[in-house]
Amino acid sequence: MDALVAALRKIRSETGAKPLAAPQRGAGESAEVVFAEASKPSPDAAADELADVFEMLGDGDQRSQYVMDMGKKLPLQFDALKRLTARVPGCMSEVYLVNRPKPGDEAGIEFAADANADIVRGLIAILQKLFSGQRAADVLAFDVEAFFRRIELDQFITTQRRNGLAGMVQRIKSFAADAAKADSKQPVSR
Repeated sequence: MDALVAALRKIRSETGAKPLAAPQRGAGESAEVVFAEASKPSPDAAADELADVFEMLGDGDQRSQYVMDMGKKLPLQFDALKRLTARVPGCMSEVYLVNRPKPGDEAGIEFAADANADIVRGLIAILQKLFSGQRAADVLAFDVEAFFRRIELDQFITTQRRNGLAGMVQRIKSFAADAAKADSKQPVSR
């Protein structure tokens, strides 16, 4: 064991490697806000893929861990988003979410979000897979509550987290409604 430790120290000193540390808020944050692209062609297709994964998972602990693992893959943008927008109401954690029309497709929407709680970051990742990059009309037509019942998310997420989740969904759907109205006013080209 001592030989292994000595060898690792030697390698680290020769390569100039620094000890690994857990990322801190703000560390590794992107200077620009990263908007998630569509994960599938529609919210229904994304929901089917997510449901397949959740079906393979066993109990609530495994599902909860998977949600948190999804959140760990999100880009760190908490501080950047906090400077850009108001906190999402209803969330017990701090959650910041910004929307924009999908570049090149005014009928589509994208959003970026981050939170200061791992489980909430996972919920954001689920919402991005379902909604970001999708057509506004498809977002509005998708029954998110039925989807969360389908994957049994409602059984392991606390009532307070569900309130925050509802606040995020409300903000996304509100923006989608505005985008759908704007799209319906566009002249049809012939």
